[in-house]
Formats: sequence, C-alpha cells, structure tokens
Amino acid sequence: MEIVAKILIAFVAIEHLYILWMEMFAWETKGKEVFKSALPAEMFKPTKGLPIKDFITDFSRQDYSGLF
Repeated sequence: MEIVAKILIAFVAIEHLYILWMEMFAWETKGKEVFKSALPAEMFKPTKGLPIKDFITDFSRQDYSGLF
C-alpha cells in the first residue's frame, strides 16, 4: 500500500509541475492548445504575466516568523 501511495503522490507532483510550467513558460503556446475551448485566443497575451505576479504577491504575504 505504501508503494501505491508514493506512486499517487509522484503523479500529483508531476501534474502540478506541468501546470506550473504551462502557466509560467508556455502559456501562449501550450496554454492555447489546452484551453482552446475555454478562453478566446486574444486573452492569452494580456494574461501571460499573471501567474508569476500572483506567486510573488502570495509569497510576500506569508508570515514566516513562526518558522524560525
């Protein structure tokens, strides 16, 4: 059972890394293929920088004072 759990965890981790890659680096190429029916083509260029902006904003809001 432990092996199955590790395989599922690895699958979810790889899936999240793929989504991260697609949103940050391949939004205008692979993103258009994946979301072709959900978003109009003209929405990809203006929204290209949103994932990194959200990441930086969320990271800067975290309170890490209890960790150290």
